[in-house]
Amino acid sequence: MLRNDLRPGIGVPGSDLDFTKRQRIHAETQPMSRFHRFTLKFVPHDSSPTRQLYIPPKEEQSLLHICWQVIKDPFRFWFKDWIIWRINTSYLNFFMQSCVCFFIWCYVFAAFIYLIIDATYSRNGVECAHSADSWQYDQATLSHRRHNMEIAFEMSWITFTTVGYGNVSPTGYNSGCYGLRFFCAFEAFVGLVFFSLMGAVFFAKIGHTFTEAPITFSGAVCLQHDSYMPSSDKYPYLEFQIVHNKANYEGWEILGATMECIVVIDVPAGARFDYHVRGSELFALDFHKGNSSIVKQTYHKVSLEGSTHPYFKRVWHCRHILDENSPLLKKSIKEEIRNNNGWPSGRLSHNGIRNVLLPFNTLLLTMNGKSGKTSTDVFAEKRYSFEDVYIGWEFAGVLYLRDRSRKRKHKAEKKVMVDMTLIHDITPQDGGISETLELKSTHNLRKGKTIQV
Repeated sequence: MLRNDLRPGIGVPGSDLDFTKRQRIHAETQPMSRFHRFTLKFVPHDSSPTRQLYIPPKEEQSLLHICWQVIKDPFRFWFKDWIIWRINTSYLNFFMQSCVCFFIWCYVFAAFIYLIIDATYSRNGVECAHSADSWQYDQATLSHRRHNMEIAFEMSWITFTTVGYGNVSPTGYNSGCYGLRFFCAFEAFVGLVFFSLMGAVFFAKIGHTFTEAPITFSGAVCLQHDSYMPSSDKYPYLEFQIVHNKANYEGWEILGATMECIVVIDVPAGARFDYHVRGSELFALDFHKGNSSIVKQTYHKVSLEGSTHPYFKRVWHCRHILDENSPLLKKSIKEEIRNNNGWPSGRLSHNGIRNVLLPFNTLLLTMNGKSGKTSTDVFAEKRYSFEDVYIGWEFAGVLYLRDRSRKRKHKAEKKVMVDMTLIHDITPQDGGISETLELKSTHNLRKGKTIQV
């Protein structure tokens, strides 16, 4: 648990973070609960300047409000997370969970209906259930109870869905059934809320579907280099491939597409790190349990060549140049690049390049644009790890020409198509020495799904 205060100068190259001021007491290993915070309200107040004080907002200073927060906050956060999960999950999961929740509600209410009808008859002798199969009041055997429970379930789902009573309903000719009538009214209200909520979530899910860009990021990041560079002004580069899922259909273009990339790098808390792009570093602090040491997690913008595409229709390649300004390189190689005015000739092999790369945590690639089909803003993201970088490899060709003259007999025409089965395929690059890969099985040689460096 960290304090929320910020030190002036954070984000400026060369500034360091005071981690000790952001730690809680070492003896505290769990976050403070709201109930614990509530009990501290009754502890005598110590205004010593050396003590940590809690200054609540004005609307949270009353005792009644604190009690209400302790009760409602766990449910509020759980409910919000549940709604977001329902929106982001697949349609199959959405309908399956909705169906399960529906039957659970119906069975729970059926059990209460069964108990209310049975209790009303036992106490007052009033028959509150009207059924074509007749409720068996005087029988106490297991088979008769199952029969009554079946009728109660039918009355429950009819009431819950508000479709209107038919064969089973509360009786209309006997008085003294207020318990059943009020309970059925309450169940109908809960049913209306349930289906309204499901409809709202489904509507939000449809809207979320329209914001998902129909694209696929290749599973690998290809780092290409030339072992026979004629001059020192050529640098290795990372290449990303993005393929439009609807490339073979008309009207699905993404207009004004932009690509952005950031890298997450973990460094020791006391480490001095060299950055050359001012303002590109943001900070987040994590306590790693492995060696009980504090790790500083840094975020950096990664510049891309070809980061914009005015009319994304088929395949998009963008690159990041590994020069002296790249946040993916170690400090030592950056100094060599400056002294050499280019990439050092002694580091052109794949081993030499791998050794100077920073073992980053995550490489996040995001794409924004406007769909030409729905005229809505679309978004997609892909997270790569350090193991996803393949040195000396390039993406396999995915384009081919399809002959359309068979359909149009009087006009020979060929159309550029994308082979969607080759999106994640890579091949050794020309003019370079490819990194040796370990293949877990010969089947992966074609599909490349489990290739590891």
